[in-house]
Amino acid sequence: MKITKRELKNYEILQLFNEFVKNLNTEGLNPKYSLMLYKNIEALTIPYNNIIGSVYNEANDAEYQKYQHDLNDIVVKYADRDEQGNIIQDGISASIKEQIVEFNAAKEALDNVYKDALERVAHKDEHNRKIETATQEVELVVLDIDEFPDKAKPFVVGLLTA
Repeated sequence: MKITKRELKNYEILQLFNEFVKNLNTEGLNPKYSLMLYKNIEALTIPYNNIIGSVYNEANDAEYQKYQHDLNDIVVKYADRDEQGNIIQDGISASIKEQIVEFNAAKEALDNVYKDALERVAHKDEHNRKIETATQEVELVVLDIDEFPDKAKPFVVGLLTA
C-alpha cells in the first residue's frame, strides 16, 4: 500500500467515490483493502463535492424552477375546460386548443423573460460533459494487485493498482 498521484477524469472520481462509499460498511474485506477504501474516501470527498457542485441540474436552478412555475400558471390560465370548469386533459397534459394563440404569445413572452435559464437547460449536457471529462490530479492510496479482494471491480483495480 502506498500513496501516489493520479490524473483522473472527473467521471472516474465520481465512480470511485460512489463505489467506495457503497462498500464502506462491507464485512469480510481484507484490512489493507478496507483501509484503502477509507483513506481514498477522505482523499476524494472534496474533489467529489466540487464536481457535484459544478454539474448543472435544473432542479437546483431557482430561476428555472420559477420559469416552470410561471409556465404552469399560463397552462392553467389558457387550458380548455369542460362544462364544470375542469381542465380537459389531452393525454398527460392539459389540452390547449381554444386559446392557443393567446397561450403561444404568453409562452413566448415568458421564454424571453427566462432566456438565460432556458439556455442553461438547453446546453446542460454539453456543460456537464465538459465537467465530467475534465481531468484533475488526486493523491490516492494504491495497492499491489495481490492486495485486492477477488471480487474487486475491474475499474477499481485498473485505477488503483500500484
